Amino acid sequence: MSMFSDKLALQIADAAEKAGIPKAGMLAIVEVETAGAPTEADGRTPVFLFERHIFRRELAARQPAKVAKAERFGLAIPKWDKATQYRDERNSAQRLALLARAKAVDEDCALRSCSWGLPQIMGNECREVGFASATQMVEYLTTQGVAGHIELMIRFLKSRKLISAIERGDWAYVALRYNGEGYRQNQYDTRLAAANRKWTRKLPTLEAVPVQDWPEEHLSREEIEQIQIKLRELKYPEAGLPDGKWGTKTIGALSAFQAHEGLPVTGHYDQATREALAEADARPVSPEREGATLDDLREAGSTTIARADTVDAIGKGKVIVGGTVGAGAVIEQAGTALNNAQDAADKATQVKTLWASVHDLIQPIIGHPVVIVIAIAVVIGGYFVIRYAHQIRAARLADHQSGTHAGVMEQ
Repeated sequence: MSMFSDKLALQIADAAEKAGIPKAGMLAIVEVETAGAPTEADGRTPVFLFERHIFRRELAARQPAKVAKAERFGLAIPKWDKATQYRDERNSAQRLALLARAKAVDEDCALRSCSWGLPQIMGNECREVGFASATQMVEYLTTQGVAGHIELMIRFLKSRKLISAIERGDWAYVALRYNGEGYRQNQYDTRLAAANRKWTRKLPTLEAVPVQDWPEEHLSREEIEQIQIKLRELKYPEAGLPDGKWGTKTIGALSAFQAHEGLPVTGHYDQATREALAEADARPVSPEREGATLDDLREAGSTTIARADTVDAIGKGKVIVGGTVGAGAVIEQAGTALNNAQDAADKATQVKTLWASVHDLIQPIIGHPVVIVIAIAVVIGGYFVIRYAHQIRAARLADHQSGTHAGVMEQ
């Protein structure tokens, strides 16, 4: 299913109204949690996110003998770590494979360690929504479909006594009770507030227009991914990375494609658009983009270029320091000869001047031949750092000029 179809939004809004829950608020939570995608790519498994630190905690409490095995397989960690937590959960195939590995260690603990469905309720919170086990809860979500997801979300919101907080717009409290004490790290409260404002604006229009059955709502994630790949091949990088989700980036890229091809701009995957995608030529890169320079990217605030410039400065610093220390060491060892050789002394004047300012501090070590070797190594290392920075800048500029990335002057 595509991301947040009108049909799904109205289904959630209708259920929320019947349960006495602010409609925009409930839609905001679903958007922040799952962006309206109820299942994984297989079309059956409820969408989920596996939490390694929870898996370790569940195993320690229920199957302590299996903790070491899970850690050895990289499935369990002592505490939440954003850097490694979701490194292999970037797409549905990765998530399903990861879950299979965790279930092979212990199925019950694996299911208890995932957040499930549209509301992303943790498996270990199953009793809170009326189930004796995580297995039963996941089975309910699987067999009951979207209606089951919405029902469990309503139960969860009531159990956590969050309805009044949603009504008064206390999103920090909602985020705390819904996502836990670490909600600030992911800005859940501000994201919920923004999504609530969006749905407050959008719902009246949505409810006033008869729901249409758009073609993209029947596409699988794999089919959506292929459309995204095609758009990128045709130089519409606005589609973003192919993730199989029909979101705002895909709609924007498809709208740009329709406008360029002279089609009605709807953002929907109708028959005319499908046929045009199959035979269209790549969109020409704009002269402004094609003629962009590194200075243009710097002025636009490109973080990639800024970091490359920093790396370049570090490399040049290494060359200067290594060269100065190396030259100083040579001067120290050959002091008498340099003093007697006027030509050599003239050539070394600048180095000796710089050297004099730091000589007293490092004189005890510079006389050793090893210092010269280290200095040469530092200079060589600095050279390669400078070269690497140059390659980064060149690749970033080439990406921009070719239209590989979206935006006017993207980072």
